[in-house]
Amino acid sequence: MATSAKVLRWSAADVARVREQVDAEFQDTFAHMPAFRMAVLSTSDGRALTGQFAQSGNKDRAAAIVSSILAICETAGKEFAAGRCTSAIVTAETANVVAMRVGASSSPFVLAVAMETQVLLGAALRLTADLGERLAKIVNQEPLAT
Repeated sequence: MATSAKVLRWSAADVARVREQVDAEFQDTFAHMPAFRMAVLSTSDGRALTGQFAQSGNKDRAAAIVSSILAICETAGKEFAAGRCTSAIVTAETANVVAMRVGASSSPFVLAVAMETQVLLGAALRLTADLGERLAKIVNQEPLAT
């Protein structure tokens, strides 16, 4: 629950504003990058804020899966004395999934993006990081006055 503390301080208007702005970023990204299959912004404890899918998908299920992937990444980072997990990549037959924290490595927000495999892994990581930087500016805005 601690990772969602920032979200819990948001009013309903704050959540709506963040979702609207993130959805606009997702729409712009999908319009310019047809290789994107999925993008989900969630908290690290698996609570989906919003998501977009090129076809069908479930943002809540994707957020839960990404939370598990990051937990494995965090455990591996500790076990291998590699530090805090900043991103994780899952490669599959037809898509690569990049999950990374939005903003600082201690951020409670996580971005997960799935892209077609023709996008090289380095490019997928860079594209996800760039999108994450834009989303960090959105989620780090001051809450609306109540």
